[in-house]
Amino acid sequence: MSCWAIPNGGLKESDEQINAKVQLCLEQPQLNVILCVGETEEEYNSKLLSSVVDVQIKKGLAGVSAAAMDRVVIAYEPVWAIGTGKVATPDQANKAHEAVRTSLAEMFGEAVASDVAGSVNPDNAADLLSMDQIDGALVGGASLNADSFTRIVDGGAPTFENCYSRPMELTAQECVTTKNVLGESPVWSDRDQCLYWVSAPEEEVWKWDMRSPPYRRLLGTTLGCVVLRSG
Repeated sequence: MSCWAIPNGGLKESDEQINAKVQLCLEQPQLNVILCVGETEEEYNSKLLSSVVDVQIKKGLAGVSAAAMDRVVIAYEPVWAIGTGKVATPDQANKAHEAVRTSLAEMFGEAVASDVAGSVNPDNAADLLSMDQIDGALVGGASLNADSFTRIVDGGAPTFENCYSRPMELTAQECVTTKNVLGESPVWSDRDQCLYWVSAPEEEVWKWDMRSPPYRRLLGTTLGCVVLRSG
């Protein structure tokens, strides 16, 4: 079983101290590294994002071999977004991740590490994860709430602005036996490639991908229908 460590968890260490912890983590066979990089608001406003990220990566990963980079993930987490409620727009984050990949390519010949976005929440997850330079998400406080984390895993919550204007007629192609009541609004999501339905007595939403057993999505509000959106 592999574990992940974040060597620079906001303790205001120097790049050299962070690099020493990166090296120490990689000496442990089952320990992998998530290296966070990001600029202050002043640095961002001064258009120093690329320069700051480049220095952080090159100093933080100094002495790390290309072979070890399959155990390293780079997370873009701007300092100005930590604990402030502010988040980078998808375009801002994508440009930052492009700078990350450029620095990695200069060090290792190619962008060998996965590149993930920080400050992800249910409202911006789908847009962030659709960016071509972003491989995944580093979820912080939003992971403490089961509902919000589930919505992030699903790629963001549907919005009513993108819903179909009228109900669609759907034809069932396969039946499944479950221990709960297959209640209202069973719908097939082409995007997620799974079936959603509401178990009316328990007021629960269930999900089934036809491969693994159906499972209940944890939601904090009562639902009476499932909504589809286009795209």
